[in-house]
Amino acid sequence: MTAADELRVPTYDADAVDAVAERVAALISGQLNTGDLAQRVAGQLATDTVAERVAALVTAQLGGAESDCWWETSQVMAYTGHGRTLVATDQADGRLHSHQRGRQGRRYTKRSVVDAWMQGATPEQQAQVCGCAQLARWKATA
Repeated sequence: MTAADELRVPTYDADAVDAVAERVAALISGQLNTGDLAQRVAGQLATDTVAERVAALVTAQLGGAESDCWWETSQVMAYTGHGRTLVATDQADGRLHSHQRGRQGRRYTKRSVVDAWMQGATPEQQAQVCGCAQLARWKATA
C-alpha cells in the first residue's frame, strides 16, 4: 500500500446504503408470519438498526474522534440549514451548548452537540455529549 492509498477516504453512496437497509428490512419482515402492521413495524426497526450500524461503521472508518470536531457558528448554520440569528441566539442563551473564549470571542460547538440539539436534547444533555459534565464533576472532586 502506497502513501497515496492510505490518504484516500472511502466514499459511501447514501442511496445505496439506504437501499441495502431497506432490502435487509424487507428480508427480515418477510420472515414474520404476523399481520401487515407488525411486518411494517419490524421492517422499520430493522431498517433503523441497519442504518445505525452502517453509520457507526462509516464513522469508525473515517476516524470517529476526528469527525466530532469543533465548529464555528457558520459551520453549524451550513450543517443544520438554520440561519445565523437562530444559531447565534440559541448559543448565546444556552439552548445550544457552545464554548466561547473571552467576552467577544467566537463560539464553538462540537458536531455531536449540534446533532443532539437537532434531536431536541436539553442543554444539560448537550453538555453531557460535549463532555463538560464529566469535566465539571472531575474539577469538583479534585
